[in-house]
Amino acid sequence: MPTTRPRSVRGIACLRFIRLTHVVVSTDDLSFSDALLQAVDADLTHQLQVDAKMMMAVVSAYMSWDYVGKIHVRITETQASHFAELPSLLECLPKPLSELQLEFHQVFTSGLHALYARDLQPKMDMRFHQSVLQWQYELSLQAYDYLEVHGSPLVALVQSLLKDKTLRRFRRGLSPPTFELMWRQVVRDMCDWIERGVTQKTFNDVGAMQLEKEVRHLSVLCGHFPAAGDVSLRAEFTRLDQVNICLGTTSSGVAAGVVALAGGFRRDLAGAFFNGVVVSAIAGVEEEGTDEEPDARDATTSSFTAIDT
Repeated sequence: MPTTRPRSVRGIACLRFIRLTHVVVSTDDLSFSDALLQAVDADLTHQLQVDAKMMMAVVSAYMSWDYVGKIHVRITETQASHFAELPSLLECLPKPLSELQLEFHQVFTSGLHALYARDLQPKMDMRFHQSVLQWQYELSLQAYDYLEVHGSPLVALVQSLLKDKTLRRFRRGLSPPTFELMWRQVVRDMCDWIERGVTQKTFNDVGAMQLEKEVRHLSVLCGHFPAAGDVSLRAEFTRLDQVNICLGTTSSGVAAGVVALAGGFRRDLAGAFFNGVVVSAIAGVEEEGTDEEPDARDATTSSFTAIDT
């Protein structure tokens, strides 16, 4: 017995040495490009695993947040119907449900923000900035008809972004409510990038019609993208709708100036204030102009009056 144990240890050591030398030889046989590909594949696999764990944590935190909210409502209803004369049952809990719900809310919101900011936002921002150079809104009728058939650069860009592998992976991995939260943030940033891009362009009447058509098309595309069904994105497209109103109610000579004025305001400003400033700008331009086409000026004033009311 004492002599067999050292032999087995030596055998195990020899086997390990053989395996180690085999691994070294096999890795030495690899070219630099093959080794680089292996390293990239390993890094991508690790990143996918990190994203998968993050998505699981986000979905779990959202479900817990929703469940705690339902418990809060159930306890409140039970208290009101059966124990109205007793002190609040919620105060008997060791930890307030509102604090617990807030903690879960912070977990899934911060997780969604981390996924979006790391994997989606930078490359989408870069692609929008590159695409702005191709946008044209001083168009002839022939160019308008051409874009009607072949599509515009802006719509083609958004369609390509909707095919992004990372975005579609998030749509598959997240639950419908959590992906909708992320998707609304994506659309808000998308509309902001479009707004900044169009403020750098000059417009004529045909170009204003082209932008209005593009915004309508994009709102439909983005509303259909979530897997759970159509999503109303009216709030996210409000700014672009206001820009279209500006372009639709001004002449081609002042359109670019009004759009630049609109781009200076942020979303946190009230819509009435925004409309009031634009009406003032248009009124000043009309006072400097001639008295031609009074019906068109009346229609402009009445349209903004209807918006303000």
